[in-house]
Amino acid sequence: MDLIGGLKPLFKKASKNGTGHAQSYLCGLMQTTSPRGKNIERMEEAVPGLEYQGVHHFIADSPWNWRPVMAQAGEEVDALLGGHPCSQLILDESCFCKKGDDSVGVARQYNGRLGKIDNCQVAVFAALGCGDRASLIGARLYLPEEWCNDPERCRKAKIPKEDRTFKTKTQLALELVREQRELGVRFEWVSVDGGYGKEPAFLRALDDMGEKFVADVHRTQMIWEENPWPCVPLPGKGGRTAKRLKAVGKPVTARAWMEVSFLASRLGEKPGDRPRVDGGASARGLAADGAEGRDKRRNALGIPPRPRLPLEPRGGGCPVVALHCSAHD
Repeated sequence: MDLIGGLKPLFKKASKNGTGHAQSYLCGLMQTTSPRGKNIERMEEAVPGLEYQGVHHFIADSPWNWRPVMAQAGEEVDALLGGHPCSQLILDESCFCKKGDDSVGVARQYNGRLGKIDNCQVAVFAALGCGDRASLIGARLYLPEEWCNDPERCRKAKIPKEDRTFKTKTQLALELVREQRELGVRFEWVSVDGGYGKEPAFLRALDDMGEKFVADVHRTQMIWEENPWPCVPLPGKGGRTAKRLKAVGKPVTARAWMEVSFLASRLGEKPGDRPRVDGGASARGLAADGAEGRDKRRNALGIPPRPRLPLEPRGGGCPVVALHCSAHD
């Protein structure tokens, strides 16, 4: 079975042809079922004709460029899943447990798959989805600060010098969005979970890029039902001069706001009090963190209609953040 297809020319060099090793490696990923993992040793046991030394060199030292490979994969996936009203770019991270400390980016950090701090690698992935189908089209390996601050360790791991600059996971996620737009991948909005939805600067960056987005937020996110109009209070008599911004009114948590909003919509309100979408309960609130100027301070938040799936953003106005309360505080 040919798993390489139109990618074959991308693995050919003037002196070597790596298409055979690429085919063997992909077969190994699919055929290896050993509980000890899917390393090349286990692949050699599962795939007839796989050459351990050749495949190891192909993965570790061969000079083929991975970017055109991912670009081609994205183009093929876009032909199947892109350009539809429900096409979305899904951003999420995944972790890979490790025992040693030689793998690039490995460190004791939060492992979302285990729900705890563990020795692992973390990568941010982009997938193009449409309805109940999705396929990966981009990835960025997260390099912790301890790696970026250790040039010798990066050199031994053969990390290119241009990739040794520390970047947060949200910065890597934004790179993936820009890259897919530059490649012409067609999607209507960006979807992220609470790990990214809790970052106001990330959501503002998506807004500045002109992207619609649907993001979960944590249940402790503070919400104002009216514009908070943050400002520095006027000094009182004999008191110190205030320096911090203070919002007008009191906020509530996302969980409390969601419950109240759904209750109000079920009881019935006057037309125009809260928008309704496709017969589902809907509400709009404001989140302010004071990190930027007034015109950039607020993000519109909305409750998605239920049980409509897949979730689609409302058109026009501010970007929508779906209040799916995360299990993590």
